[in-house]
Formats: sequence, structure tokens, C-alpha cells
Amino acid sequence: MSRRKKRSKKTNRRRMVFVILLVIFITSGIYIADTVHAILNPDRLLSVQNKDQEEELEGLQDDGDQTSRDLINIVLLGFDGDTNRQNKMGVFRSDTIVLASINMKTKEVAMISIPRDTRTLIKKLNKDGTVNTEFMDKINHAFAYGWGRNKYSYDNSMDAISNLLGGIPIHYYVGIDMDAVKAIVDAVGGVDMYVDVTYTKGSYNLHEGQTHLDGELALQYVRFRKTAGGDIDRTKRQQNFIKAFLVKLKSMNPIVTVPRLYSNLRGYVDTNLNIKDMAALAVLLNDLDVDEIKVRNIEGTGRYINGVSYWIPDREKLDQLIREQFREDEGNIIDDEVINYDSTGAESY
Repeated sequence: MSRRKKRSKKTNRRRMVFVILLVIFITSGIYIADTVHAILNPDRLLSVQNKDQEEELEGLQDDGDQTSRDLINIVLLGFDGDTNRQNKMGVFRSDTIVLASINMKTKEVAMISIPRDTRTLIKKLNKDGTVNTEFMDKINHAFAYGWGRNKYSYDNSMDAISNLLGGIPIHYYVGIDMDAVKAIVDAVGGVDMYVDVTYTKGSYNLHEGQTHLDGELALQYVRFRKTAGGDIDRTKRQQNFIKAFLVKLKSMNPIVTVPRLYSNLRGYVDTNLNIKDMAALAVLLNDLDVDEIKVRNIEGTGRYINGVSYWIPDREKLDQLIREQFREDEGNIIDDEVINYDSTGAESY
């Protein structure tokens, strides 16, 4: 083979390599630019990820439902891990249920705490995810009836929360074992907040007043329910802690801190949010006035049905909450034929 042909082949290979590298560079640049643009425009990023929910929402709105398309709803589920329960049943029930509702147009945020004993319509699923039966029960049982965190428990819990709140879509979930609170709080150097209780017994060492909570004290505080209001008081305590934690995150440049925390602590957290979603939410947090977060609760009364203690939502107040936060249509939102809080049908878990 002549030198000219060899040089020609070598030149062609170099050109091919150059073209490939150029394509990779341009493609990567476009991807990076698109990612940065999406993160800096979180309303675009979070809405694009929810085409299935958008189609479902369009179907609801075709039926006259006025659920807001500007809202992104994220549920936080906290679990108190128990070795005996894990060995016996293989699943946990969710002890903490907090729904964060973000209006992507106005950038307003509402935080709604749902008592774990709230009575609503839930599904019991088969191992393949199909519905075995539906009945009225405690909302935190929905997680247990979904066959665990690696199966359908998160979807089943989101479905139960949707049922309670008039059929609104729940787009994302974040699930953590309560023991992970220690690692997460310690990772940000602790949280400063006003503690509303004094209780020292066993592992508890809480004192009323402005306090710096490390991971262990924070866990004690969000678990504590030995007050007259029991679990209802605890949900309000958890709301106050979440707001104090957000204040701490804001002070640490959340755009950098949130993705890093997620990467370092992902072993403690289950979520269908990806790293870009996390970064987009961090941008929202960076501009958020935590004091402006609307704190809402499911008001109601405690009642025993068939010997089981439930939290029965106040029907009118729940309708009002749903309408103010999620919808604009008139009339009753909760369908009596679907959800009857006074019915006696339930299974025990």
C-alpha cells in the first residue's frame, strides 16, 4: 500500500474521530444547557415529569372537576421501624403523613398534616398489585396493604390520600424511616427551634424553650406524643420541625445542599423524585419565605368504631380545605356513596 493511501486512511480516521467528538460535545452541551434551564425553571421541569397525572387530571376536568393544574403535590411518609413488626409482617405502617402542595404559578406552599388514624377509603392489594378489596380503615394501613416499600405500598398510600382529599392527584412521594431523622439533621449541623414541651424520661430529654436540636433530640421531638392531644399534637409539632429544618436548609444555600444531601443520604430515603427534581425544588426553596407556608390540618374528632380508635374528619371543614387549597367548583366534594365515615365496615391489621 502506498504512503499516500496510508496517509489518506489516517486522515479519514482522524476526521471521523473529530466528528464523533464534536457530536458528543454538542449533544452533551445541549443536555447540560437543557438541564440547567429546566432546573432554573422548576415549573417546567416538574410538570414535564407528570404526563400520566396530567392526562388523568384532564379526564377529571372533563367531568366538571376544577382541580388546579398549577399544583404539584408531594407526600412525606415517615415510618417508625420496628424489628418485631418487620419480622412478623414484613411491612410497616406510615406513622407520619404530611402533604406539601406547591403552586407553581404563585410559588405558594401549603403543608397539610394527616393524622395516621384518619378513617378513609383504602385498598387491600394482591401480590400482583391488583385490588383485592376496598373498605374504610385507618389511612396509615394503606402502606401495609401494598406489600412493602419495594412493591406497591407508596402507590397505595398515595391513592388513599387522594381518596381522602376528593380525588386530587398525588404526584410524588418521599419516604423515610424515622431513625433516618438523626442522620439527616446531623448532616446539616442540627436545627434551632422553639420546643413546646418538657419531658425527661428514659431516652427523652426535652426542655421547653429555644433549643438547638441535634439528630437524637430532633428524633425525640418529632416522635413525642405524651400530651393531651396525643397524635394530633404530634402532627403540629412535626409541622413546626419541618419549617425549622427548611429555615436551616435555606441558610446553607439549598441549591447546592439539597442535591448533595440526597446523594449522601439516599440509602435512608425512598422517593420517585430524581436528582433534577431535587435541584428544581431547591431553587424553589431558595426563593421561599418559610414563614409564608400555609399550615393546614385535617380537623375532626376521635371516635371508636367496632372497638377501634379512629380520627373522623369533620366533613364540612374537609370540603372547605379541599376547595380552598385544590379546587374551585361548588357543592360537596366527598361522595357519600364512596366514602362514608360512619360505616362500620373495616378490616383490622
